[in-house]
Amino acid sequence: MTPATDRQKELLTFLRSFHVKHGHMPSLREMAAHLGATSKTTPWHMLKQLEKRGHIKREPRMRQAIALIDGPWDMAD
Repeated sequence: MTPATDRQKELLTFLRSFHVKHGHMPSLREMAAHLGATSKTTPWHMLKQLEKRGHIKREPRMRQAIALIDGPWDMAD
């Protein structure tokens, strides 16, 4: 597993805390809002990189189908 950048760690932490709080993963729009991005493309590219680095697993053609893979960035529930 390739280490995540600080910005990617921020997104991973957001994904985990959002999932714990709401019971599902956030939408690209919610991720963009959290990151302060004006476009949904920003989190989309970040998710692609996180998957490539082995931090998440996504199901193709399924919205909000993101599985977190445990790593050193984990935070307590």
